[in-house]
Amino acid sequence: MVKQTMQDQQLRLAEGRSTALEQARMLQAEEQGRANRQRFQGNGVTYTPSPVQAFRQ
Repeated sequence: MVKQTMQDQQLRLAEGRSTALEQARMLQAEEQGRANRQRFQGNGVTYTPSPVQAFRQ
């Protein structure tokens, strides 16, 4: 009976760690997505092309 109780307790602890790890991974993925979106959207300044001279003669 004591052995079974200890095993049950260990299983519950392992499940708790697993749940916490999965939540941490989800939060990290969300944060990475936010960072990627911010980098993609930029700072609001649009690109303005300008003429360049590749070879001077």
